Amino acid sequence: MLVMQEEQLAMENESIVQVKEQKVQAEAVKSIRNKHYTKTFKNFMLRKIGVAFGRWRDRVVEMNIIKAKNENVFTKTRKRMLRELFDMYLDFLKRSRQHDKNLNSADYFVETLRIRKLRTHYNAICVYTSNHTRAKRYCRKLLTRIDHWQKKSTIKTWKENAAIKLIYDL
Repeated sequence: MLVMQEEQLAMENESIVQVKEQKVQAEAVKSIRNKHYTKTFKNFMLRKIGVAFGRWRDRVVEMNIIKAKNENVFTKTRKRMLRELFDMYLDFLKRSRQHDKNLNSADYFVETLRIRKLRTHYNAICVYTSNHTRAKRYCRKLLTRIDHWQKKSTIKTWKENAAIKLIYDL
């Protein structure tokens, strides 16, 4: 009995040791599984974080590229608008100078036309005066000739009439 009890005790001790070993093995397996799971989960999370960081970095790079392109477009647009405004200013300046030239030339032409009209009137007055003086000269000549003719004819008539009167008087 004692042997049996000892055997039983030894078996119990063995079974307790086996149970403990099984527990230790189970825990070891469990810890290995947990380590594997945690390692796998950690790798998964690190991969997810790496992918998310890569996406973020790609977006930042893409946004920087888009920003650079937008700035390039803005600078080109600004330069184009400034060039167009400057061209409009130059066009305005050119047109205003041309307008001033046109006004000056219009004043010059008005003055030239006034002088031409004045010259035309002066020439007309000169022609009228010369024609008038020539006509006066001709009229004077005619009137003088008529006067001379009348004087002659009257003297002639007087002479003839005087001769006739003499004849009658005699």
